[in-house]
Amino acid sequence: MKNKHYSRKKRQLGRLIANLKLKINTPGTSLVTIHRLKLRIKFLLSELSGYVSKHQLNRLLGGFAIVFGFATTANTQVFDTPVLNPFGLTTSPDVYLQFPEMADLDNDGDMDLLVGAYAYGFAAGFTYYENIGSPEVPSFATPVLNPFGLTGNTLINFPALVDLDNDGDLDLLSGEYYGTMSYYENTGTASEPSFEAPSSMPFGLSATYSLAIPTFADIDNDGDMDLLVAEQYANMQYFENIGTAEAPSFEAPQQNPFGLSTGYGISAPEFGDFDNDGDQDIVVGAYYGNLEYYLNTGTDSTPNFFGPATNPFGLTQTYEFAFPSSADLDGDGDLDLLVCETYGTFQYFENVDPTTSIDEIAIQGGISPNPFTDVVNFDLEVLNVEFLNLAGQVVLSVENPGVSLDVGALPQGSYIVKCRHKNQQLSSTKLQKL
Repeated sequence: MKNKHYSRKKRQLGRLIANLKLKINTPGTSLVTIHRLKLRIKFLLSELSGYVSKHQLNRLLGGFAIVFGFATTANTQVFDTPVLNPFGLTTSPDVYLQFPEMADLDNDGDMDLLVGAYAYGFAAGFTYYENIGSPEVPSFATPVLNPFGLTGNTLINFPALVDLDNDGDLDLLSGEYYGTMSYYENTGTASEPSFEAPSSMPFGLSATYSLAIPTFADIDNDGDMDLLVAEQYANMQYFENIGTAEAPSFEAPQQNPFGLSTGYGISAPEFGDFDNDGDQDIVVGAYYGNLEYYLNTGTDSTPNFFGPATNPFGLTQTYEFAFPSSADLDGDGDLDLLVCETYGTFQYFENVDPTTSIDEIAIQGGISPNPFTDVVNFDLEVLNVEFLNLAGQVVLSVENPGVSLDVGALPQGSYIVKCRHKNQQLSSTKLQKL
């Protein structure tokens, strides 16, 4: 197929997708009309296959790739049947709800777990589960209440760990019952955290309408961490960071931006690149235990979310409520999900997608050495490279890095390194910095 022919068919596909979106949002549209549009789109996809990259097709299709089951990308995730309370995790009978946050708190290369809670009649504080296993085979130690100087003396705590001052260690922002947020600065080190007494509503933040369930990502790709906070009645409040990586400053919130929609009751958002296309998607834990997926059909700097799709990728409904945290818990280079449900039970959804095997993808776009110290080298031409921590947060993004890149400023630890190559294909590799 000549270039001008498939360019015309790409434009035709875009028009059909826009028409399909209009039809499904128009009351009274017949199922026959929708079905015929879907058939025409599938026919065009078959014609374009092999001439247009899967990344480009995924951009054109947007959320329809998930909602209507069009298998156009090799990056679709597959989650296994959930496992209850895995890896030695335990649940206290006094706890009604738990709110998990996974991160490498002791900088030993594996994912630890910090949990906020809502208990019966008392302030439950923060519970820390140290991972004493390995990056590939986690095993959590006996939980410790309020370690590292944490207090957690409010009725409810929704923790979010992030390096907000860009000093190489993880700080804590905790959402609270009345919509306020408290910031615990880590004045220790990446390996030995020590948290200062909390400061309420720093950096220009404002309270949400009861409850505040925060999650961080550099959603506009400007090098600092932005904040999305769910509130009571399931609205999302977006706080853009207009400061710097070292000195955050948050704009007044925008409600349900970028195509996000209001849920029901309580929603718990979690950022992550779940389709491995280089931008941040969102999984939202919903009031009745469903997991709702918003596909980012925009770019890594201009998000636009399509959805939600309920329980995609083999995910299943939990037993009332769903509070998710994502991280690479088994060391295979993709994001797994740990979800807490009513009565504090943990459900572990392992990402078993065979297409994201680190060993296979590393061959396609080699990065060396591994482990590395100050410099990494690229075997193929790279348009963009991102270094993500094991919680899926982008800690470094560089355009056109050349054949080698100085990364000496990165702290020691494990990283998932994602590259977009000249042919628009993605590769993903797990690297260790010494």
